[in-house]
Amino acid sequence: YGSMESELLPAETREFSPNNLKNLHGFDYSPCYGGNGSMSTAYFARWAGPVNESDDPYQATDVNTSPPETLPQKHAQDVFFIAGRNNSLDNDTLKNAVMQYGGITTFMWMDDSPPSYNDATASYYQSAQTGSDHAVTLVGWDDNYPSSNFINTPPGNGAFLIKNSWGIYWGQSGYFWVSYYDTA
Repeated sequence: YGSMESELLPAETREFSPNNLKNLHGFDYSPCYGGNGSMSTAYFARWAGPVNESDDPYQATDVNTSPPETLPQKHAQDVFFIAGRNNSLDNDTLKNAVMQYGGITTFMWMDDSPPSYNDATASYYQSAQTGSDHAVTLVGWDDNYPSSNFINTPPGNGAFLIKNSWGIYWGQSGYFWVSYYDTA
């Protein structure tokens, strides 16, 4: 939802229902089992959502709690998939997409074993894991973000600004930095 909400800015400020997506994505996964970009794209492409957060507030349960009478508030007309980076500094395509369309959905490994998140600077760098287990929205970047802000020092400066899905009380009002050199 982060990329769709971002694309509507500044003309519209919307807050869509993650609960509706988790419950009504249309795949065989149970509601709290997880998902991926293809599942959310299918949900949008068949115009099942998005619905307003106020019409279907989040409930952390593995049971479908979404009311059946909610109506989609927008129809996705185009969804763009961006090729992965070739290396840690191959960031121009991502930067151009953010400038042209707003925030973009991406996936990362979000684990704190060994510690990878620095709460003091809201920064994350993981060099050991190459998979992904968490969806976030890339909303900006800083080519000069200091490598010294990370618990584990990456090989160079630079980081993406990420909007997390865990609410405004996590990170810096819901945002954090991920090193360009992160492996996921």
